[in-house]
Formats: sequence, structure tokens, C-alpha cells
Amino acid sequence: MTRRVRTSCRRAVRPRATESNGGQGLVLLTLFLVTMIALVGLGVDGGSLYLHRRTMQNAADAAAFAGARLLSLSTRDTPTIRSEIETYAGKNYVTNPASDVTAYYTDDSGAQVGAITSAAGTAPATATGVKVITRRQAPTFFLPIIGFGDLKASASAGAHGRPATGGGPGYAAFALAPNLVGGNVIDWNGSGYNVSGTVHSNSDIKLGGGGNTFNGILQDVTGTSPTNLASKATLNPSANNPVQSTVLPDPVNKTLADYYQGTTSTATYHYINGNTNLSTYLTNGVFQPGVYYVNGKISLSSGATMSATQSSSVTFVATGQISVSSNNMNFQPYKDGMLFFSNASTGDGVVISGNYGNWNGVAYAPHANVKLTGSNNVKDPHASLVGWTIQTTGAGQTLIYDDSLFPQPTAAEITLYE
Repeated sequence: MTRRVRTSCRRAVRPRATESNGGQGLVLLTLFLVTMIALVGLGVDGGSLYLHRRTMQNAADAAAFAGARLLSLSTRDTPTIRSEIETYAGKNYVTNPASDVTAYYTDDSGAQVGAITSAAGTAPATATGVKVITRRQAPTFFLPIIGFGDLKASASAGAHGRPATGGGPGYAAFALAPNLVGGNVIDWNGSGYNVSGTVHSNSDIKLGGGGNTFNGILQDVTGTSPTNLASKATLNPSANNPVQSTVLPDPVNKTLADYYQGTTSTATYHYINGNTNLSTYLTNGVFQPGVYYVNGKISLSSGATMSATQSSSVTFVATGQISVSSNNMNFQPYKDGMLFFSNASTGDGVVISGNYGNWNGVAYAPHANVKLTGSNNVKDPHASLVGWTIQTTGAGQTLIYDDSLFPQPTAAEITLYE
């Protein structure tokens, strides 16, 4: 009997090569497309970002120049400076300058000394420049696909403004504080003064004392006749006087650096650290000629005895207040026509209250008040009062300007440094 045996063979089923290759190809294609999009995004969106960055740099440069320009013109009102910065930033494609512009005041070294906002206020005394930071949203086209959609272009710039200096018609008094209507920036409470030379206020003038004579033009920025003019003063000339003026730059424009020669004294330079009564430096009523630089306050008390026949050729410079109450003053300026220079930042910078005698030169406090007081006649002050504000009291003084006290005029300078 024959048996039949059946056998069956099964073949292994293998994945089709086309299916495997197709899946790998899809992954590779996806990676390729993502890479291409990233490269295209870097090219297109990177170029767009660079363009907007360049635009923001232009905006920062223009806004910094604009802010520094106002400082060079002696504008110290913070909202005014902020408005000018925003205007020029907006003209250079900053979409919302109020929120996308940050600005600061800077000093001579470039250090920030205060924010520039729309809030009321004035520039710090040490502010000579501005720093501006601008921002703008940069539109992107491809980079959001790979998660980079919120990109901002930003830039910063700084500029210093140096005001024009010198010139002028010969100032007997010059008040620097600008545009303070009703601020009594020149507060003339003295009586019986005889003043020769232009009296200029970058704001307003108030006359308090009586019997004053002004031989020169009274200038103020408010356009309003000085308070109490009719009853308190006589003007020569009387026609077209007083006049409305504009904010003018500091006609002296000096800094401590113009007089500082270090901490070592020489025959013509005396460095003194700390508040000082200078009467101890008198020899037979006379000071040794030179610059007296005091890192602190200067006082010259009423008890100091000065020579009536020999004048002292000196320039007194102080980081703080200068107060002179000595009678029978006899001073001539040693350097730059400068007699008293106080760098005090507030209050009374220079206070001259002595009686009789002579003193010539500039009494200068660019950030504080210059106060001239005392009674009885000071016989020959060929001098000028230049301060942030000016106040007079007392009676019977003479004030005569001297053209030689002021340097030749220079042009304003604005320097971009960042």
C-alpha cells in the first residue's frame, strides 16, 4: 500500500522595499524642508531684522541729537526735551515713541544722571547730554514656523550738547533758568542801584526795591513787562525798553575743570580740601595772586581786614557755596575775568554782602542763586552777575558791566558718542 505524504512550504512575507523607503524619504523630506525654511528664514527674516535694526539706530541717533541740541540751547525743561526726542524718533519709524523710547540724561563722562520722561521737572545740573534707546517690533515671515515669531529691533545712541559761549552786549546780570514764568528768576529787591549794561533773564524779572536806575536794556523771555517796573525803576533808554528776548546760552560757560590743577598747591594755585574761611590766607590785607580752589565752601567773614590801597588779584572757585561778608573788599580777577565761581547745585551759590570797597569780575553760579546784598556804596564794581537765578537786596550799589569779562562767541557743538 502506497502512502502519500503532503508537504506544504510557506514563504516568509517580507515588507515591500518601496514602503520602507517611502517612510524614510518622508522623514528626510520633512527635515530638509524644515532646514530650508530655517535657512530661508534666516536669510529673509534676518535681513528684515537687520534693516529694522538699522532703522532703529537712525532713530536713536536722530533723537539723541535732538535732545542734546535743546540742552546746548540751555533748555532744561524735561517734558520739552522728552517731546523733542519722541518727535524725532517718530519721524524715523518708531511706531509708538511714548512706550518704545527710553531716554536718560548723561553727564560729561556719559554716566546716566536721571531719566527723561514726560513728567514735570528739569534736567539735573550735571546733565550735558542724553542717551536714547529705541525699539520696534520686527515683522517675520518664515521664522514663526520654527518658533521665532516675537523679534524686536533695538538700538541706542548718546549725544553731548555744548552751548555756544561768549558774546552778548555786555551783561550786568544774566539769569540762566529758562522758561519759568512767575519764577522771579531775576528778583531785584535792592533799592537805589545804579546798573550799567544789559540785564537778561531766560525767564522773567521782578522789581521789588525802589529808586533803581538801569542804563541798558532789560530783556526777558516771558514777553511781560517786569513786575513793578513803573514804580520801581528808571530805564535808559526809555524807548523800546524792556524787550522780549529768547532763551540765550550761558555767556560764561565754565566748569570746575577749567580751574582744577590737582591737589598740589603752587605759587599761583592753592588747593584747599574742606570748608574754609579764607581770611587766614590774608597777609597785610592782601591775598597772594592766583586761583584758590576749595573742595567745599568758601567764606570770607566780616572780620577780615583787607587793604584799602592794594587790590588782590584772585579767582575763588568752590564746589560749594561762596559767601563774602568782608567789608572794604578790594578784588581784581586773576583768570578769565572770573572772581567768584560756585558750583553749588541748589540754594545760594554766591552771596556777596560786604559793604564799601571795590570788586571787579564775574560772580558766577551756573546751577544756583547769585545774591548781591549789603548796604552803602561799593564804589567800583566793574562786574557781572551770572547765575541760575539772581537776587539783590540792600541799597546804594553800583554795577557796571565790562566787555572784557566775556570770551569771544563760539558755535554750539553737538557730538554723537555712541
